[in-house]
Amino acid sequence: MYRIDDATAATSLPAPEAASAEGFFTEGNPATGTPATNVRGSWLNMIQEELRAVVVAAGLTPSKTTYNQLLAAIAILSRTGYQGSTRIRLAANLTLYVSATGSDSNNGLTSGSPFATLGKAYSVLQQNYDLNGFTATIQMANGAYSVGLAAVGPIIGALGAPSVVIQGNTAAPANVTFTVGASTNIFVASKGAQYQVQGVTLAGGSGAQAVVTTDNFSEIDVGAGVVFGAFSGGAHLFSNGGVIRLTASYSITGGAAVHALASNGGATIGFATGITVTITGTPAFSTSFVNAGFLGLVTASSVVFSGSATGVRYSATTNGVVNSGSGGANFFPGSTAGATATGGQYS
Repeated sequence: MYRIDDATAATSLPAPEAASAEGFFTEGNPATGTPATNVRGSWLNMIQEELRAVVVAAGLTPSKTTYNQLLAAIAILSRTGYQGSTRIRLAANLTLYVSATGSDSNNGLTSGSPFATLGKAYSVLQQNYDLNGFTATIQMANGAYSVGLAAVGPIIGALGAPSVVIQGNTAAPANVTFTVGASTNIFVASKGAQYQVQGVTLAGGSGAQAVVTTDNFSEIDVGAGVVFGAFSGGAHLFSNGGVIRLTASYSITGGAAVHALASNGGATIGFATGITVTITGTPAFSTSFVNAGFLGLVTASSVVFSGSATGVRYSATTNGVVNSGSGGANFFPGSTAGATATGGQYS
């Protein structure tokens, strides 16, 4: 069900007239002076949107040249038991839209009706959809954002973090920025939440953190085109349990207390083999560039660090492990030698 695309069509949904008494169509009667029913644009828009909503709810992309989409949508929704539940089982990939100028009262299904927050988009996926092995992308419009995503719990039918993608602008990450205040986290996964972030620039106030996992059931993947700015006193990457995977090349433009911190058993931060981490401006890391403690693990092998930083290269304490893949003592950026203590290991 493709919306009307005539040159005279409105670019946004016009406000309808105030409702009056319901009635029925008539052709009129000139002999008695009874006028024919006026078919208003507001009524046609109502019919158009009602039909289109069924097609979109089934996960179909509205088409101008397919004439059985309503029938197909009803069949899909019947198979998923839609009438008795609020969950839609996807038959194709799904995209939801978020914009800094959007509204959480929108449906988020088109770039013209975006949500305002990632939290709303994630909750809609969590409450209303079974991904059924398909990918749900939350597409961020270019803009400046002050609230990230604190995701709690998994999404049914997701096959790991790559099944739910927070998509900014990978070609121009500076066009999608997240800046938060002191002691605030931008992207958090807890209680089994798993998702991927890419194409964004991140910065925060004192004690803020960019990417955080809180338990061993959760995961965040850092994909292509992510830029880490300044997080004074905080961490760019903090696993307090669970996994943070750096799956693609990324950039660092600002310092922090720690770039990558894994603390507690099961906490893992893993750099994909062969990626490049580009560091500009010689940022300072007041604790260490990487840090593992209390059985936490930071692992990197054959990673290229381009640029320089100041501070301690690594710290491994209390049975934490930092694995450089035999990269040697100077593998990680920094201006001061790394150190181990109380059972910490570096290799």
